[in-house]
Amino acid sequence: MEDDAFITDFLSLALTDEGYRVATAQNGWVGLTQVASFQPDLIILDMNLPIINGPDFVAASAGLPQSAPIIGISAMRNGKEIAERAGIINFLEKPFLLDDLMKRISTALS
Repeated sequence: MEDDAFITDFLSLALTDEGYRVATAQNGWVGLTQVASFQPDLIILDMNLPIINGPDFVAASAGLPQSAPIIGISAMRNGKEIAERAGIINFLEKPFLLDDLMKRISTALS
């Protein structure tokens, strides 16, 4: 879930090229509906989404029957702290290297 269309398109293309099935959401509300219907194995979550932000998404998704590991991302100065308070321990500060994200994805899914 990412509200920056460029980042969304780039990550979607890169992950699809790696063989992953990808669904995108530009805000936390759409993300919640996507999680309920798509049932992802992993969520990449921007901490500063519109409508429902990253921490609020984590709290709201806790009530869903399926769960998935979350990799938090943010360009905010205190993004890592916000992610940790929400219970997200896997975090990357923007900008990040695609290789770093791919390593974290591989680790989270193994």
